[in-house]
Amino acid sequence: MLKNIEDMLLPEQITTADINNSLKQLLMSVNDKTAKPSSDHHESDVHDNELRKLNETIQVVRKEKQIRHSIQSQESDIKGILTDFMKSVSEQILELKYELKEHVKKTSAQMEELKDITCGLKKHHSLCCNDISSKMHDVAEESESVKTQMSVLNEEFLKRWQSFTDSIKTQLSAITDHKKKNHHSVQS
Repeated sequence: MLKNIEDMLLPEQITTADINNSLKQLLMSVNDKTAKPSSDHHESDVHDNELRKLNETIQVVRKEKQIRHSIQSQESDIKGILTDFMKSVSEQILELKYELKEHVKKTSAQMEELKDITCGLKKHHSLCCNDISSKMHDVAEESESVKTQMSVLNEEFLKRWQSFTDSIKTQLSAITDHKKKNHHSVQS
């Protein structure tokens, strides 16, 4: 009988009704035996032992139930803590995503500004290069013009110089001839 009661109390999901049913069966068993006059004192000791074992089993079951309840309470607390932690982490992730999104927007805007500045600098550089090229072409043309003018001036200068030297030679020759004539006429 005690073995049946212990078997009923040992499953993991023991309810108060299970314990009450086990006690009722034990009491009925004890009442049946006490109703019959017991001649044997030994039988009374057996009943006492059975009651003591049943009481110990009930205490063990209660402790196990308390432990299970404590574990369930701890698990519930841990779940609550984990839920709060995950909620906090989720909020922080959302905040970081928002900050990252804003940073990307700012960076994109700055990149567009840099792109515009670069394009402006390229255009300015291109205009400067074109302007320099045009001025170099103008300088080259002016240089050619100056060369041509210098060449013409040199030719005119050479002609005038030649004319001047020819004139001086002619005048010197005339003076020399005139001196010779004067010298011949003085001697004659």
